[in-house]
Amino acid sequence: MKEDLLIAFILIYKNPELFEEVIEFQKDLNQHIDNKLKIDTKIACEKGCSYCCYGWEVKLTFSELLDFIKSLNNLSDDEKIKTAKRSEDYKRLKDITNQPCPFLDNNLCVVYPSRPFVCRTFSSYDKNLRKTKTSFEFPPILDQIIEDIKEKINTLSDEFISLFNTKTSIKNISFNHEDNSFFVSLFDTFILTSENGSIKLKPHKLAEKFISKIWYSIILCKILKRYRLMMKKILAVLILAFSVNAEECKPNISVSKVEGIASPYVGTIHSVKLSKSRKGECYFKVYGDKGYVTIDANNGELLKFTKKRDNWWK
Repeated sequence: MKEDLLIAFILIYKNPELFEEVIEFQKDLNQHIDNKLKIDTKIACEKGCSYCCYGWEVKLTFSELLDFIKSLNNLSDDEKIKTAKRSEDYKRLKDITNQPCPFLDNNLCVVYPSRPFVCRTFSSYDKNLRKTKTSFEFPPILDQIIEDIKEKINTLSDEFISLFNTKTSIKNISFNHEDNSFFVSLFDTFILTSENGSIKLKPHKLAEKFISKIWYSIILCKILKRYRLMMKKILAVLILAFSVNAEECKPNISVSKVEGIASPYVGTIHSVKLSKSRKGECYFKVYGDKGYVTIDANNGELLKFTKKRDNWWK
């Protein structure tokens, strides 16, 4: 499932307008849920009752996450800082029994319009539930809602279904204190955030060139439909291999410092790659106009400079 999600995000990264289409489709699903719940007049939920917001770890699909992040970053700076503090405290808890959701403030959800399916459907017939704190059963109409949602999701293109049926925890949402923005790191390949009301997908620098290669391979998959499943599995192996390689290597120097060491030798830099040798040593390879250099990822030592020859990379 991880590889399916990465392929979906690569497609969206190359076609940013798809972000809004995914968000709009999710909003249509949310509206359908709300309309169905309104039919059942016995549901007693009302503003200020936050009984269902305590004691459990909320999970949301990646399609829900898009609008969730967008709503978080639309909060005022003061609200974002307060919310981030609650979220960071929540992550440190070993036991969340009777603990409120970090996105709850004064018994109200700070991103209520963008709340995920599990929060949207958590409902009861018992108005006194907050006082009695007894267990309860979900309204019967929920079964029909689930079937409706499944049916709608199955109308999507195969490449994007994983966005709507794969979940992640709210604990994976982080906060950048430098620019006051919430974000999620996607498998060490992308940073998902939002700027000026729009969702942004930012690739890690080491992933950029790799992503472009995968993009062309995905297009090839679409052309060679007969071999699509086989090609998809090959892509998955490539993606996971890249992710594992990046995760295993923990450089002690920054990419900017590496570029500073390399530029006098290679000239204009085209790409920077982090790799691991058979001996387990991590190193950077920096390619440029004049050739490429190999630099130790731990101490920044220049290990090798290979001067460019005509058509040396072909």
